[in-house]
Amino acid sequence: MVETHPHNDYVTGGPEPARVTGARYRVPATAEVSFSRVPVADGDTAPVDVFSAWAVGFSRCPRRSPCRPPR
Repeated sequence: MVETHPHNDYVTGGPEPARVTGARYRVPATAEVSFSRVPVADGDTAPVDVFSAWAVGFSRCPRRSPCRPPR
């Protein structure tokens, strides 16, 4: 499970399904959270079935420019 960008204006529901299923709960390393998580930073990779996902850190995503990893 991945929390892409926690906000302080809502309560996340992610920790409970991660706990129940035994899934790793990946959250940005810079996020200040009070629950157990796997911290993820720019450039980290995680195996997902037969492929790998990688983290790309952005301080913000411009509205008219899609956030895409460098090629």
